[in-house]
Amino acid sequence: MTLPELRAAYEARSTKLSDIVRQLAVAGIGIVWVLKPNGTHLGVLANDLLMVAFLMASALALDFLQYAFAALIFGAVHRAQEIRGVTKDDTFKLWPISNWPAIACFWGKVIAIGWGYWCLLTFVAGKLS
Repeated sequence: MTLPELRAAYEARSTKLSDIVRQLAVAGIGIVWVLKPNGTHLGVLANDLLMVAFLMASALALDFLQYAFAALIFGAVHRAQEIRGVTKDDTFKLWPISNWPAIACFWGKVIAIGWGYWCLLTFVAGKLS
């Protein structure tokens, strides 16, 4: 496997994982909505369900921030290189740290969705026993 092949595999999997996290977060919020007692508002939910809703919303917020940071950083670098006179055929180095905010948001949303579903499964298991 070459480095470009490895990068392409990483990008394909991380893109798919982002899609799955988004779908799971929306589904998790829907499950919380279904499980809430009739007539209650989100502010009156049991702490367990409130935590699930918070984690699902956090995953969606981190998903948004991941792409917002990446767009901001890569757009700023692109503009800076244009100003420097770099053409489309020139190469330049990008600081590795420049993508860290987006990477932190990526792994943060994965952790939030995992933790949220753990809390959800714990809540449901407690109700079943």
